[in-house]
Amino acid sequence: MLKNIKLNEVVQYSSFKLETGCEEYFLTLNPVGKTHAESCLDSLFENLSLFLKDAGLTEKELVFSRVYFSDVSNQIEFFKKSELLKRLQEGAVSCIQQESLQKNPLSLFCYFIKSNSVKTSCFKIKSSECDISSSTSLKNYKLLWLTGLIGKEDKSLSSAKQTIEIFKDLKELNLKNGMALVNHVIRTWIFVRDLDNHYKGMTDARKNFFEKEGIGEGNYFPASTGIEGAVENHQNLVMVESLSIEGLLPEQIVKMQGLKNLSPTMDYHVTFERGLEIVFGDRSHFHISGTASINHLGEVLHLGNPELQTQRTLDNMEVLLKEKEASLKDMAYLIIYLRDACSKDVVLAVLKERFSHLPPFIITKAPVCRPGWLVEIEGVGIKAKKSSYPVFG
Repeated sequence: MLKNIKLNEVVQYSSFKLETGCEEYFLTLNPVGKTHAESCLDSLFENLSLFLKDAGLTEKELVFSRVYFSDVSNQIEFFKKSELLKRLQEGAVSCIQQESLQKNPLSLFCYFIKSNSVKTSCFKIKSSECDISSSTSLKNYKLLWLTGLIGKEDKSLSSAKQTIEIFKDLKELNLKNGMALVNHVIRTWIFVRDLDNHYKGMTDARKNFFEKEGIGEGNYFPASTGIEGAVENHQNLVMVESLSIEGLLPEQIVKMQGLKNLSPTMDYHVTFERGLEIVFGDRSHFHISGTASINHLGEVLHLGNPELQTQRTLDNMEVLLKEKEASLKDMAYLIIYLRDACSKDVVLAVLKERFSHLPPFIITKAPVCRPGWLVEIEGVGIKAKKSSYPVFG
C-alpha cells in the first residue's frame, strides 16, 4: 500500500507496493539552506544516493525526473556538468524554471518503477543536453514521457503559433512510438513564460488543435497543468511535456469531474479534464490536473485570501477523488504553485492540517492562469483496486 517516508529535511518519498504488479516510488528533494547551484547539486546527488539505498533501488529503475531551477539561464551550465545529470539520464529528464519556496535554488522530483520487467530507453527530441525523453516498457504497458517540447526560435513571440507547432510535434512523436493523441496521451504539463500575457494564446491554439484532431469529442481531454514556467531561451514562450500509455483500453481511462464543486472546463473554453483515473488490474492512478479555488459556475472563490483558497482547492481535489472511492490520503505527491511567495507559510499550514501525513511535495512560485487564483495544486493519487484489466506491470 501507500507509505510516506521522510528521511531528513531534504528527502521525502512515498512508496506503493502490492503483491501484484510493479512497485512505485515518488521522491522529492529540497536542499534547504543551499544558496549556490553547485552546492545544491552536490546535495541533490548525495541525498538521491541516500534515498536509493533506503528504498533498495538503483538508477536503472528511474523513469522520470523534473528539476526545478530558480534561475535556469545561470544554473543550467552547472547542471550540464554535474554528476546528478549523469545519474538522472537513466530516465526522462525535464528542466523548468520555477523558483522553489523552500530556500534552495534547485529542487528535484523523481518517479521510479521497480519490477523485473522494466526496461527504459532514453532519447533526445531537441538539441538540449538536459531535456531527455524516455520509453519505459513493462510486461503489460508502455509509458512514453516526452519532455522539453518547444517551438522554433520565434521573434514574433506568439504563444499561439508556438503551441500549434509543439502539438504537431507531440502528435508526430507519439505516432513514431506507436501511439496516438487519443487513447494514449493521458497527461500534459504546459509551462508558459509571462503567463498573464501569453496563456490565452496557448489555450486558444490548443483548443483549435484538439478540435481538428477530434480530441474530446466522445472521448476525453488529457489531464493537464497550465502554469507559468520558463526555459533557457527567452524566445520560447511555451514548453510542453506529456505522458502517454500504450496498452490501455478506452474504458480504462475514466474522467474525474467533481461537478458538485467544479464546472466543466469547456464552460470557460479550455480543453483539459479535471482529472483522469487510469484503471489497472490491481490499482488505479488518479492524475489530478492543476486545481484551484473555483466553484461549479467557474468562478474564483475567496479572492485575496490564500488560506481559504487552499482549503477550497483541497475540497475540490477531495471531491474528484471521492467520486472514484479515493481520498487525499491516497495522494502520492503534490506540486504546489503560488502566485505570491508570501503565501507559503499560510498554505503549508493548511496542508499540514488537512493531511494526516503530508506526502512528498514541492512548492514553487508560479502564477496561475487567472490573476485572482493565488494557489494551484496538482499530483497523482494511487490506490489498490481490482479489475479484469492487466495489472500495472
